[in-house]
Amino acid sequence: MNNTSETYLPLQRHGERELTDKQKLLLDLLPETKFDPVEAARRAGYAHPQSAVRSVRKEIQMIAEELLMNSSLEAASLLREIMLSEKPILGVKEKMEAAKTLLDRAGFAKKETIQHEHKVSGGVFILPEKETNMITLEGESDEVSDL
Repeated sequence: MNNTSETYLPLQRHGERELTDKQKLLLDLLPETKFDPVEAARRAGYAHPQSAVRSVRKEIQMIAEELLMNSSLEAASLLREIMLSEKPILGVKEKMEAAKTLLDRAGFAKKETIQHEHKVSGGVFILPEKETNMITLEGESDEVSDL
């Protein structure tokens, strides 16, 4: 069996989480099973492969992200090859779509920019200071008495 843990186990390398030997074997078997985690769990000897897969979900996600990143250069190269080719290429639409999808998922999606335009009419209107008017009622005086 080839040692894929160096390539496919980034969490183990950084020591964020300790994996059991069986979990390491499951992850090591992924390339041999064409990255079928349930089959890898069966081959690793798990009685309940679905539960085993759930136990290493984060590691599997990191492996998938790493595979996408590693394949993104190849996808970009394929797009360039198609662009520069003067000969017809069999299945070119499917290959281009697959390469574009892989690049999108690896984080190289086309950046969309949204332009916002605001038109302001009018401006700031400053009101004059309020005048204070004192109104006295009949029979009341302006004096304030202490109670």
